[in-house]
Amino acid sequence: MIQDIAPRTFSNAYKTKRPETTNYALYFNGHSILVGKDSPTLRFPRFEELTDVREEIYQEAIYLFAIDDECFYLVNHLPEESPSPGFCRDHGLQPLQMVRQPPLLQSLREPARTSR
Repeated sequence: MIQDIAPRTFSNAYKTKRPETTNYALYFNGHSILVGKDSPTLRFPRFEELTDVREEIYQEAIYLFAIDDECFYLVNHLPEESPSPGFCRDHGLQPLQMVRQPPLLQSLREPARTSR
């Protein structure tokens, strides 16, 4: 279960807060999800990686949950032109079935790595 990711902490307590640029944006389109391209682990885009989006995407994003201090939001729609050439270039829509692959699920259990 997703809450069994010790030593990390899963929290689904409701919060009304605006996403920050470093928070994760979860976008679904039918049976597809926006995730990192060519990544051996499951990698969701951060808001700062969503280029060419209007301010409304931040206003309309819905807070879902947090893992440690990393917040995840649902984004209901992306610009109609998406994906434009520069839009979130390291991510693409992938079938939801890929999320259920064991190596990808393991990435949720690993401690967060900071690359900054």
